[in-house]
Amino acid sequence: MLIPGIILSLLGVYFLAMESFDWRYAEQTSFIYTFIVSLAFFGSYYLGARTRGLLIPAWILAGVSFVVLISTVGGDSWWPILLVAFGGYLLYSSRKKNTASASEATHKPE
Repeated sequence: MLIPGIILSLLGVYFLAMESFDWRYAEQTSFIYTFIVSLAFFGSYYLGARTRGLLIPAWILAGVSFVVLISTVGGDSWWPILLVAFGGYLLYSSRKKNTASASEATHKPE
């Protein structure tokens, strides 16, 4: 019940915000629907069951949302942002591997 609860709550907040702005920004915020579902999967992972199966659809939907956001707002010049995001991912993943190998090296029995 965590995923539907998060989705309905965030959609309620989104629709309330859209009503406040008279739906002026509805065309630019079309990415928000898939992003809300992505946040529901992330929330279910962090607040509930810590199964890695929840992270797969969360990251896929977040990626789709990001591409839709960039294509809506940025037009044709969105590919440099994707390169920066991919570089950030590579830096994060290499840092995560380095800290894991460093902690294993310090805990080796002699």
